[in-house]
Amino acid sequence: MRQSTRLILNTMATFARMSVTFVAGLFVTRLLIRYLGSQDYGVLMVLGASGGFLTLLTAAFTLSAQRHLAYALGLGDLEKHRVVFNTVLVIFFTVGTTLIVVGWLIGPLLLSVLDIPEARSDAAYWAYHVTLVSMALGAWTTPYTAAATAHQEMVYLAVVDGLLAAGRFAAALALGFLGGDLLVWFVMLVFIANLTSRMLLVAMCLIKFPETRPHPSRLQWSEVREVGAYAGWSLVGQIGWKMRSQGGVILINLFFGPLINAAYAISIQVIGYFSNFSMAIIRAVQPVIVAAEARGHRQQVHTLNLLTGKYASILLSFLMIPLWLDTDNVLHLWLGQPPPYSALFVQLVLGWSFMEQISMGYGVALGATGNIGWYSRSVLVLSGLVLLAAWVGFSVFGLGPWFLPVMTITMYAVLLWQKVVIIGRMIELSPSVWVKKVLTPTMVVIASGSAAIVPVRLMMPEQALRLLVECVVYAAVASPLVWFVGLEAWEREHFTRVAGGALKRLRPNTAG
Repeated sequence: MRQSTRLILNTMATFARMSVTFVAGLFVTRLLIRYLGSQDYGVLMVLGASGGFLTLLTAAFTLSAQRHLAYALGLGDLEKHRVVFNTVLVIFFTVGTTLIVVGWLIGPLLLSVLDIPEARSDAAYWAYHVTLVSMALGAWTTPYTAAATAHQEMVYLAVVDGLLAAGRFAAALALGFLGGDLLVWFVMLVFIANLTSRMLLVAMCLIKFPETRPHPSRLQWSEVREVGAYAGWSLVGQIGWKMRSQGGVILINLFFGPLINAAYAISIQVIGYFSNFSMAIIRAVQPVIVAAEARGHRQQVHTLNLLTGKYASILLSFLMIPLWLDTDNVLHLWLGQPPPYSALFVQLVLGWSFMEQISMGYGVALGATGNIGWYSRSVLVLSGLVLLAAWVGFSVFGLGPWFLPVMTITMYAVLLWQKVVIIGRMIELSPSVWVKKVLTPTMVVIASGSAAIVPVRLMMPEQALRLLVECVVYAAVASPLVWFVGLEAWEREHFTRVAGGALKRLRPNTAG
């Protein structure tokens, strides 16, 4: 299979994977509130949140593992790949085991500090420890997820994650037929689903990729330092993002109260949905860019970098632009009576989301080089400055809650400049090329589609039908522009060839 065709297939598989997980998550939440009740659901959420920091740590090491494994594959050095994999395997075994030991030791203190009703203390005890083992299982098997990602086995990963999502849904649905303590039942059933899907993933890797068979003696301390250094800088950046988002919530709450805080939380939830779909493209393209960088194929790095930003921003514009132009209508349809500032917050966060999407390829390209320390420091510093500026604006100048997202947009503008100019210089890609091949065609598509929506918004009353018509009109105007303006000739030729090949496989064989 050609690399370009494989990339399209992997992107589609990752989109499907995240869509299934998202939809299943919505139904699981509804079922849990119905069967567990608000109190036990709250207990479940607070127990899960207690592992939030570990999630950051695991995510940082996962990014590092994926980068180093893909880089070794790009070099065509299977021996180095074995060394890196077994080094990562030992690291994650240590992380998972440490989690269980530390979690077991601090469990009594944590459970006594958390606000858990006394009648539910026994259930919380068992739920906590089962969740702890489940999280450790995730850490122990993360190297196999990283290996499958490095080998671009996104279809298989989509199947495994789909099975886990189905397992969580089945666990929530089963609560309607079970007796006893439903909270304990749910965490046990989810653990079984998690264990089953993880074992399938490990079995696939062991069979398909012999280099993933454990040989701890291949561990090299030099690789531990490299993987750890990359993970450390990645963790710095993630702490910056987390500090800005969570710190922003706290600031809004302190200065404007829970009602405005709810509006800000709604906007963060909306941006989370778009970020999840953006990650689908990143997960598909990341191992390809890393492998290309390892082989010294800078032209391929440039092409994939530019295409990632262009495709992400154009595809998501089909949802973002109708939402941005008709925010009040969407929020009333979704929430009934949204809190004050909800529409303004959503529109502002969509602005910084667009800047992130249109330049996301640069972040992947930077990760491929391994030189992420300066960017992570920049994210941490800028996040701190945003919070400081917002605090000064609120406390000294009496500015409204809109000032926080405005400052965040300023931060993303600086990061956009850093990506296009500084990272562009590092990978030898001129900013003018990005303007010509990404920004210009994307803005032509968005501006034309937006102009077509405005008359619909003015002529129709606020209702679900108006939103539907806006989406249809935007798609009708933007789609041909995507084909003729957004895509270059070689891209149109490639998509035509891929579609033709797919149709040929679907046709019944009438030979003879």
